[in-house]
Amino acid sequence: METLEPMISISTRVSGIPALVRHKEIGCLVPRRDAAAIADAIAFPTSDPALRARLAHSGRALVESELSIEGSTSRLAKLFHECV
Repeated sequence: METLEPMISISTRVSGIPALVRHKEIGCLVPRRDAAAIADAIAFPTSDPALRARLAHSGRALVESELSIEGSTSRLAKLFHECV
């Protein structure tokens, strides 16, 4: 089976996205409709494989810890208990 290259997230600063895509911690956030910023974000980690791997690892760790079924249900149960 082929292994995928580590990938990072590139997104715009809209809605709740900055809460997940932490700029230069797990990916890059760019202004809406800014082609130059998008190009810079794409180029940012390409010249440094270690940086790209670190960002990708951090993103995966965030998803596994904060967005897993177990983590989500635990936080939801805690919220329900706090409300009653």
